[in-house]
Parts: sequence; C-alpha cells; structure tokens
Amino acid sequence: MPANTSLNNTDYWKLIAEKGTSISGVRKTGTNALTDTYTIDFTNGTNTTFNVKNGNSISTITKTETSADGLTDTYTINFTDQETTATFQVKNGNGIASITKTGTSADGLIDTYTITFEDGTSTTFYVNNGVGISSITGPVSNGLTDTYTINFTNGAHKSFNIQNAKSISSITPVDVTGESGHTDTYDINFNDDSTPFRLEIYNGRNGDGSVSTVDGISSDGQGNVETLIVGEGPPTTSTVGKFKQRYYDLTNKILYICTSADTSSTPPVYTWQSTGVSVDN
Repeated sequence: MPANTSLNNTDYWKLIAEKGTSISGVRKTGTNALTDTYTIDFTNGTNTTFNVKNGNSISTITKTETSADGLTDTYTINFTDQETTATFQVKNGNGIASITKTGTSADGLIDTYTITFEDGTSTTFYVNNGVGISSITGPVSNGLTDTYTINFTNGAHKSFNIQNAKSISSITPVDVTGESGHTDTYDINFNDDSTPFRLEIYNGRNGDGSVSTVDGISSDGQGNVETLIVGEGPPTTSTVGKFKQRYYDLTNKILYICTSADTSSTPPVYTWQSTGVSVDN
C-alpha cells in the first residue's frame, strides 16, 4: 500500500477490488447509416457497448435533369448516410447547329455567312473573295502592236500590248515590163504600215554574140547575167548563186557576195560573205 494511504480511501480499495477484471474482446455488432456499434467483452463475463460516428461520404452522382435548350445539366449527389442529398448544375458549351451562306455582294467579291448556335442565337461573318479574270478580249491591232484587254470579276479592266516582229506583208509591182534595158520597180510592203521599200531591178540588154562575164559573173549560156538576188533573210549554204553574185537581205538590209559555188558536191554548197554594207530603205 502506498504511504499516506488511508484505510478510509474507498476509491483505492475499489480499484484494488476491480483489478482482476480485463477485456477479452471487442466486436462490431451493428451499423445504422453512419453509426457503427461496438461491444466490449470482459473476462468476468460482462460487456458494454459504444457507438462510432463515421464520416459522411458520396455514394453516387446522378444526372437527373437537362434543360430544354440542352445547355444545362442538373446532377444529384447521394451520400452514404442515406439521408443527405445535394444538387449542382453544369453549363454545357454552346455548339454550332449550322453554317449557311446567306448573301453575296453585287460585285461577287464578298460572301455573307450566318452561324446558328444550338441555343437558337446566331451571328454573321464575311468572306472577301479574290478577284478573278472573267475574260480576255482582243487583239486590237495597230501596226506591229496588238492590244489585249483583261476583264476582272469585280468589273475592273486592264490592257496590255504585245509588240510583233516586223515582216514583209506583200511585194507590189509598180513599173514592171521585164523588157531588156528597162528598170523594173517593186514596192516591198511591211506589216508595221511603214513606208514601203522601193526596189529597182535593171533588166540587162540582150547582147549580140557571146557574153562571157559581167562584173566577173558568168552568163547562163543565153547571154543573160543575174547580178542580184533578193531574199527575206541571210543567205545559207543552200542558197543558190554564182561566184561574185550579190544577195540582198531585205529583213536586215545587208548586202552579201557569193565567194564560192561548189556545184560538184552533193548537195552543192554556196558560200556567202557579208559586205558589211547596210542598205537602208
């Protein structure tokens, strides 16, 4: 016995009397919603009970309603105590129901589109179309220049010119007899409407007897000598000529001389040398 303990200390002596009893087991003997009941068994055959209040938790979440416009959902939360409930709402996104082209400007360059949303509202936006070519007209010719017009889808127009190359459109006899000793005259006309080039060709007189050469050019056996050939471009190795015969290039206005005529080869080869002399019209 501890010192200074009185014989009249009933609490102490009661504790000593109960000291031989202990817990033999603890059992969960019931559940009611959030409350669990436990039973404590003692070694002396007696028992006692006590209750444990559990935390309230969510058992289920259920969607219980959707608004007429489909944009709001209502959810109900059920708790484990089987008594408590709560609701909350979710606002859904506003979706696009349709996109429709509802107009085009008079010039065809702007289209109007209407977007209709699932909640019944709408908005419009515009699309600027690129300017396209509707047609190309022409040409309108003026000498060597052809003019074309580009017509665009917005009603605008743009013109551009194409410069053509100069060429011979026709050769017109002016004073041509073909008689011996006469000068035949021709006008060479160009496609640019410029002043015609006047070409004069002298017809040689018929000689008496035999003519061997004129300016070093042999006759054709009939006493005729061709002294000038006229063409629309430079002579080539296949341009037929006689030694020392002249050739006039109408396009470039250059005079050429035949420096050799190899008629023994097949085909014959003719060599022409530019005199470097430019003869203008």
